[in-house]
This record gives sequence, structure tokens and C-alpha cells, in this order.
Amino acid sequence: MTAIPFDDYTLHAEVHFVSNQLPTLFLIHELAENCQMWDPLITYWKNRFNIVTYDFFGHGRTTDSQVHRVTCNRLVDEAVTVIHSLGLEKIHIIGDDFGGLLAILVANACRLKVQSLSLISTPWFMPRGTFDPWYQLFSQLIHTDRRLLASKIILMSTYPVTPSKFRYIRNTFNRITTQTFLDCMNLCRQMNESRNYFFLNELKSLHLPTLLLVGEYEYDLQIKMQIAFSMLIAGSRLYIVPGAARHIVLDNPEVAASMIQQFIRETESSPSKTQSPEHEELLMDLRHMIQESLKQVEDQYTHHLDIRVMSGPFSVTWNGTSVTGKWHQRHADELLLVLAMHGGTASRRQIIRWLMPEFSETRARNYLRVWIAHLNKIFRDHPDPSARHILMTTREAVMLNAQISCDLLEFVHKSTRLHQSDQSAERKAGQFITLAIHYKNESLLYLKSEWLSTYVSQLEQTLSEIMAGLVRDLIRHDEKQLVREVLEAGKRFEPYEGYVRDVLSHLDGA
Repeated sequence: MTAIPFDDYTLHAEVHFVSNQLPTLFLIHELAENCQMWDPLITYWKNRFNIVTYDFFGHGRTTDSQVHRVTCNRLVDEAVTVIHSLGLEKIHIIGDDFGGLLAILVANACRLKVQSLSLISTPWFMPRGTFDPWYQLFSQLIHTDRRLLASKIILMSTYPVTPSKFRYIRNTFNRITTQTFLDCMNLCRQMNESRNYFFLNELKSLHLPTLLLVGEYEYDLQIKMQIAFSMLIAGSRLYIVPGAARHIVLDNPEVAASMIQQFIRETESSPSKTQSPEHEELLMDLRHMIQESLKQVEDQYTHHLDIRVMSGPFSVTWNGTSVTGKWHQRHADELLLVLAMHGGTASRRQIIRWLMPEFSETRARNYLRVWIAHLNKIFRDHPDPSARHILMTTREAVMLNAQISCDLLEFVHKSTRLHQSDQSAERKAGQFITLAIHYKNESLLYLKSEWLSTYVSQLEQTLSEIMAGLVRDLIRHDEKQLVREVLEAGKRFEPYEGYVRDVLSHLDGA
């Protein structure tokens, strides 16, 4: 073990040195993990390579900083510092997931030292903005229930799920602070918002032999991106690892270790070949085509749960297919709706406070267990096997394991944005009229939930305030006809009884 001073904290590094005659591997782990994630691969590489691993800031045994936060530049600087402090000259960098993106940046900063890149499950592309739901969900779970967070991560990233993998993920999360985890999530969100095929440009300028590994059970879009990008990187190779999902190092370390070892041996024995001008021109055209097509890609990273409660009878679809069941029994509809309206996750105590405030905690917890079991049965009876994992629970929390859309939640967001908008009164009037026309509370109130009744009252209060503000602004601009249209559409949101009558009388008298 080696301690390397860096700013106001100490980087933890581990060096497994065998011989100057052997290649040196420099391993960069995934966010929210640590260098122990590499142990399954290192088991197969003993006495075959020199191996260097280290922990990021706030991860594993690297100490925390009192003043710094996790940023991309800081993580790159840490890796470069480890390389220079240990006097490494010729290295093969291996990065996992986000660590693969860091590997590209580190290679760019140490061009003369890097011989090759091996990138495992590297997230080349996500449609812009699609990380936001994950950010919201993970940010809630890290506060609510770390065990549930570990369950979510393992279902997303491994195949098959086993107790040993779950223990590893859970122990990893237990060793990272809440703030560091949130910083990591925020970093991923920032990159998702700003990325513009930046890493492909970096790779092309490096001209390094590159190995891409992706698990056969990874999301379809991710596999397609790996195939597309492998065609765009000169000298690259792609291997789809059987029996593995995103966390290849956990799922199939033997095959991953073998493929990386073979790739590095071949890289050491035969230098990469330069591409002909014709080949480079073809790649340029192909790259342009892929970049244009990526702009049109829809989000395929998550399964989609859609809840409709405002436009008629309560209904639920899973990946476009109707989910049938006894929704009105054992409060299945209310439980699903309250989870959806609160970001897809909540503690049991919160659910009890929202839906059963009149019961003692013991009695409410017993009722909630029955409600959860019934809702779980509805999902498990669905013909699509993937629906069996929609509802995830622990002793403390409940979570919807899906990308969620809900017409009520969408309506609330639109109303809030309109309330806070600084657009012209004329534009706001048109949006308000559309909202008012589509607002139907009849199907909401049938649930007879005190929580939902309060929620609906708050929503109608927001709409009332929007209408009153609009009317004042429109009268000031002498938009009498538009005032009448706003009043007609929003008469159910009167700030007080007789408000519409009073305003119309004022207009007629004027």
C-alpha cells in the first residue's frame, strides 16, 4: 500500500510489482466504488502483469478533503499524480464505466506513457437530460435507505443477481459518505447535460489501441453504442462478454481478464498500424452519420411505468402494455400514486403519514405490508417478466424501479412552471387556458384520500393565483377579450366566490 499526498488529503494506492519485463496495468475504478472492485480480475493476473490501483477522493481508503469536492478535473489530476509519483513510464490503462471516460482523459494528459486503453462498459452516449430521473431517485435513496439503493444498483448492473454481489455493492455504499455520493451523481448529470461526443474526439486524437468490453445483458442502446463507436475508433476491438450485464468485473471476471490479457499481449508484440487516407475518409463519413442519428435516439435505458389518473378511470401501463389488476382493492391505486408523486421512493414512515395518519404505527405498518403485497402481486401477474421487479422494498422504504410518468405529476409541473414564469401575459394566458380545459378533478377525488385531497386543494390554489395575476396584467394591457377567455376557462378556480362576476361587471362598466 502507498500513501500519496494530494492537496489536503492522501491518496491510497496499491502496487503489485512483479518484474520490469512485464507490462504495467493502471486500473481506474467506477464512481462510488473503490480499488477493491478489481480483485476478481487481479486474481487471474497474478505474476503476469505489474498492477497499480488507487482510490478516488472520498472513496475507499483515500481520505476526505475538508474543502474540495468531486469534480472531473480533480479525478483526472489524482490519476496523473499517482502515475508521476510512482514513476510509471509505460502503462496500459483500464477503466470501468465512468472510469473508462476518466481513462481517456488521463491518457490525453500522459500521452507519452500510455500504450493502450481497455474500456469496460463505458457510457458513450445517453440522450441529454435522461440522467435527471436517476439523479433524483438516487439522491432520495441515499438519504432514505442505502440497502434499497444497493438493491436498485445491483438489479441495474449485474446478471445474475447473487447474495455475494449484493453484499459487495452494499459494503461499497456503506464506505462512501452521502455528500461524496451526491457529488458523484451531480458529476454524471453535468456530463450528461454537456457532453457533445467529446470523448470520441479525444480518443481519435490519441491513436491508441483500444479494447471495448460490454456485457451481453447490458441495455440494447448501450450495446449498439459500443458497436458504433468501435467502428469509429481506429485500431479498436470490441468484445461482448457473455453472461454479464454492466458490471462485467463482478459477473464474468474470468472472460474479461482473459480478453484484456490477450489484447495487451498482442499490443505489446505488434505496434498499431496507421490507417490509409481512404480509410480515414470513410470513418469520417461514418462518424458524421452516427452522430446525426444519435440526435434522434429516444431514451431506451429504462423500463417505463405510466400512470393515468386525470383522464378517466385509473390506468397503468408498463412499456406500453396495460397492467390489469384489482387496483381499487387494498389501496393499490393510492399507494402507487403517492410513490409516483414523490419521485418513486419513500420511507414506510412517510407513506403511513400520508395515507394512514389516523392509525397507530403498529397497525399502520401491518396494513401497509398488506397493501404492498397486493400491489406487488398486480405487477408480478403481468405477462412481461420485467414487471416483477417494478416494486422494490426493504424494512424501511419502498421504491418504484422504473422510469415513471404520471399525468397528475406532469400537470403539477406545468402549473408550477407557469406560476413562476416571466413570460408576457398574453402567452401565459394561452397556456393557462389549456391547463384549465384539461383539468379534471373528478377522477382524482374518487380516491377519497386525505393526502390527495390536500394535494388537489394546493394545486387549485396555485391555479387560482395564476388566474388572478393574469387577470390583473391583462386588464392593465387592455386585453379585455383575453380576460373573458381566461375567466371562462378558469371559473372553477375563483379566488373567492363571485370573483368572475365581479371582474366581468368591472369590464362591462368600464
